[in-house]
Amino acid sequence: ENSGGVLVAGNSLVVIDVDSVSLTSAAVTFSATPVDSQERLVVSSLPSAITPQYTPSSGQLRFSGQASLAAYQQALNSVEYVNPGDNPTPGRRDLFLTVFDGQLSSTLTVSQITVVPVNDAPTILPAVLSPVTYVENGSPVLIASGANITDPDSTVLQDVTVTVWNATDGSAETVICCAAASTVAGVSRAVPLQSTFVFTFSPPALGTVSAFNTVIRGLQYNNSAAEP
Repeated sequence: ENSGGVLVAGNSLVVIDVDSVSLTSAAVTFSATPVDSQERLVVSSLPSAITPQYTPSSGQLRFSGQASLAAYQQALNSVEYVNPGDNPTPGRRDLFLTVFDGQLSSTLTVSQITVVPVNDAPTILPAVLSPVTYVENGSPVLIASGANITDPDSTVLQDVTVTVWNATDGSAETVICCAAASTVAGVSRAVPLQSTFVFTFSPPALGTVSAFNTVIRGLQYNNSAAEP
């Protein structure tokens, strides 16, 4: 995942025909229908006599046009497997390569590609939220109502940590989790923190991204100091 394209033939395929100096077509095909919607076969450059055509539904990249063995060898060695998705299905993909001289097809050459997903970090945006003002003796104010948590390859999160910096009024300053958090599925209710101003929402099981968004957007700041 996130590594760019992989050469299907590893740039090591050799095309030979003992009784012909040219070919009319070739194909690179997934052994089964592509698993992921974004995985496909691509080729960046080809000899001028060869035309590519890719069929997403079957996962076949077909080359056509009368051209030399060397030209088809170059074309096949240029084919790449790509899968730009952030949550690819792990496992092996088998690809079949074959060439045709106008009368007979070659035996199949098999290329095996292993897809390994990586964990993409979740994000919370915007990086800087709109400033809010707390008025002495006033009601608690929402501090992150415009926040949005996303995770490109997961629908659940383990925890969310919130830190308050420059807290100068000691235990009078608190961050309060919204009352509704107690009913957010999969997220245990956080208690106000009155010393280190760092707390973590840790559900007994993984909570959904949606649930954590509800919690974050309901966070409130309060200051009970007589002279904040």
